[in-house]
Amino acid sequence: GELLAENIGLWYEGELPGISNLPPNDGNILINAYPNPSKEEVIVDFYVDQKSQVKINIFDMRGINREILVDGIYNEGWHKTTWNSSKYDIGIYFIDLNVGGKKTTAKMNVGR
Repeated sequence: GELLAENIGLWYEGELPGISNLPPNDGNILINAYPNPSKEEVIVDFYVDQKSQVKINIFDMRGINREILVDGIYNEGWHKTTWNSSKYDIGIYFIDLNVGGKKTTAKMNVGR
């Protein structure tokens, strides 16, 4: 796999062996979405630094909120959810993570 970081967030292409055991050390929130590009199911790993309200939304290129993946209280640590990208058109989507008011975004390419 390849780790990619841009000003819009952090994501990973491929498996993440052992990453769930490693908390971030810089106070930032993290999100990993893979495989990227995706044809079907996307695995979304996210880190919560303390018990917080967590929201994960999927936005399209026009900024339209297409789906709410997560909306609830999560304890500190790594968590996982999935997104079925097969029901969406080919294109670029953004997985927006909001943890207690802190935000980051991962870019996801959906193909067929």
